[in-house]
Amino acid sequence: MNGRSQVWRWTVGIVGPVAVMAATSGCALAGVGVEPLSQPVRLSQLVGHWTADSRCPHTTMDLAADGSGRVRRFPIDDAPDLLQVTRTATGPVSWRQDPGLAGTDIPASVQLTLGTDGYALDYGRDGHGFVLVATVGDPDDGVACVYHRSPAQPTGGR
Repeated sequence: MNGRSQVWRWTVGIVGPVAVMAATSGCALAGVGVEPLSQPVRLSQLVGHWTADSRCPHTTMDLAADGSGRVRRFPIDDAPDLLQVTRTATGPVSWRQDPGLAGTDIPASVQLTLGTDGYALDYGRDGHGFVLVATVGDPDDGVACVYHRSPAQPTGGR
């Protein structure tokens, strides 16, 4: 096999599906009232305690600077006919920033690993500021949890 056909096979087999996934990601954000974020995200913006909106009650995420964390009632499955989250998981996670692919429609995101499964949380902005969005199931269904970071709590006492 020559180099050209290998590149073509990689492009069709890898880049095509990823580009489709990224293109639907923007649609999913709009479906939950969130605009895609066009600026870089710093690690300090991600570290902390996150709480989901009313679509995913009692759902929280704690992300530490070392890439560890914990989730409570993280959405992992949905019922498209009901348009709601049907299955959640709680436990330790690892996470990292994925820079996306510059110059393409593949956005930067947080890659979260829970057990052996991976999940992408898109960066966005709503009326309250910077958010993380976990799309559940098919992005066209519009089932997503929008996470807002809690303000930093002061340490120590008076």
